[in-house]
Amino acid sequence: MTMFFGTRSLWYEIEIPQRILKKRFNDYLGEKNREIRTRSEAVQLLDTLIKKIQLNMRIRMKDTDSRVLIGQLHSIFAKVYKVYIEQKEARQVMKSLNIRDGEALEMFEVNKQISKCLLDGVSVWIENALLFQNIGEATYYQSNEINTELLVDAYLYGVASMNFSLLHMSDLKGLGAREFFYGLDITPNKDIPIQAHRDHPITYDNPIITGNQGNLYSDEEFKYANSMEIGKKFKDKYGLSFLSYMAILYGLPQYGLKEYMSKYEFTQLIENLGIEEVNSDVVYNNLTLKEGDVVTHLRANDNFIWTVETNEHRVSLKPFIQLNSGYIMTNVQLLKRAMDTWTSYLLNGGAVYAKNPIDDLLTAFQSRNKELGDRLVTLTRDILRKNYNGTIDEIEVRYSTIWGKREIDYGDFDVMFYSKETNELFLIEAKYICDSLNSSSMVSDYDKMFRDKGYYFKCRRRYNLVLSEPDKLKKHIGATEGEVNVHFLFITSKPLEIELQDEDDVVTFISLEMFESYIKGQYVSEDGVRTIRPIYKI
Repeated sequence: MTMFFGTRSLWYEIEIPQRILKKRFNDYLGEKNREIRTRSEAVQLLDTLIKKIQLNMRIRMKDTDSRVLIGQLHSIFAKVYKVYIEQKEARQVMKSLNIRDGEALEMFEVNKQISKCLLDGVSVWIENALLFQNIGEATYYQSNEINTELLVDAYLYGVASMNFSLLHMSDLKGLGAREFFYGLDITPNKDIPIQAHRDHPITYDNPIITGNQGNLYSDEEFKYANSMEIGKKFKDKYGLSFLSYMAILYGLPQYGLKEYMSKYEFTQLIENLGIEEVNSDVVYNNLTLKEGDVVTHLRANDNFIWTVETNEHRVSLKPFIQLNSGYIMTNVQLLKRAMDTWTSYLLNGGAVYAKNPIDDLLTAFQSRNKELGDRLVTLTRDILRKNYNGTIDEIEVRYSTIWGKREIDYGDFDVMFYSKETNELFLIEAKYICDSLNSSSMVSDYDKMFRDKGYYFKCRRRYNLVLSEPDKLKKHIGATEGEVNVHFLFITSKPLEIELQDEDDVVTFISLEMFESYIKGQYVSEDGVRTIRPIYKI
């Protein structure tokens, strides 16, 4: 099964010799394994490592023509992204076959982590090379040869930056000393030499594909992108329609895309695509990545760009690198990644970049997120109706409808569903949670969920009202005689790596994808002995 899915280590797949890889890891991290269990020590180690890599990259940028360096980074990106997409497609096949564990899945998970950090590290150093341009007068010749040391340095930068953000943000958010990510494992002789440490809960979702998994949208919606609010605001911002930009990204590789082009060659290539209402100068001016764009992402006291996947002007959104000479550098895989990124955000929601104050395009994405949240409620009710005859089937039920107005605003129940036939009451908090842009967003998502007065706090306070005054709720649903079996649920649009239940086993956390399995009693304990379907009697 492992070889059927081609799951050797990613380092073998992209032909990086283990001898060179491990030597580079040892140069930066030493040869011994280490376990660090305080955030402060872990952050300090990562900060030192990041600065050491930055120093080596500074020397490399000074000694290397920027066109050569960007070309080398592009070659690395192309090779890694091709393997990443192939393995993502294989993981989707495994998921469709309900393969949930085993050697193949474990190797896929390792490779996914390696490729993500490699792609992030390469992307941010393309942006830094654009920021600190060093272009000689010699003619530039494209080479697809892989610079192995550059590749490993970019990977280590990506993995160090990711783990630094996880730990630093956990600290900034005031999470407990052993809550979420709080330590670091250094393993220089393994494929992944650095990993932030946390106490992993037992989870029931299939881990092979994570994030929002297309449950809330139809691919057909893509055809109507220009008439969606996101499409309208995209055109206002960039001067051409969303679908025209997608057509450019898709079409250029079919019509003689070059990896190094003059402005004239670039604009003529776009004109030759024959896409209606597309002005090639608008694309050149508004959708290429320039030095003046990326300089805005330097933070105070930072010598280099290091934030990943949050910047408005970044290579994953604008894959055309415009040098100060006016020349454009790009490649086919960069264009494919940009098309995949924009399409994912269009359909799957999220926040395509971070900006304060937010602009009209981000406001449109927020509207999309709300729309997807409404669909989550609808799909949740559809699953309940499929499996039960509903006596009560209501949404947005204000607490005051049942208990009267109180000093505290307890909010509303997203879904209240009661089946007299089975004597089961489902009280549901349904929350659309967008896919995380980067590791900082992962921490922010966790913080929003569990901080004081966060999502869980408000949900649990409402459920506590039910527990303290159950008779009024029973009267509301017409079940005043005897006990009622209650499901106190928190349903999320995507799987979260959190415990199945809260500390006193009242609230149960389930993803939409697993909701029907939960209803049907298909959640099984880790030892395989019992079915997990928590109910509370009132």
